[in-house]
Amino acid sequence: MNNIELAWQGYKDKIMPANAPAIQIQETRRAFYAGAFTMFNLITGCAEDITEEMYAKMLTDIQAELNKFFMQPGSNGL
Repeated sequence: MNNIELAWQGYKDKIMPANAPAIQIQETRRAFYAGAFTMFNLITGCAEDITEEMYAKMLTDIQAELNKFFMQPGSNGL
């Protein structure tokens, strides 16, 4: 099993109700993979055009944005 698939399985097991309908699982999986794809593009898409310091700042900013999201009510603190 691949890394993203393992992450998806862990997310699904933690978040999705055991009796979730197939369409809910399918749509949630699509959203999960869309997020993974977006993050991959953010991290790799500009790697050649920026300095190491700029890259480190981008990663720090992404971490801060994710932390802010997970602190919001309703995020479930994943």
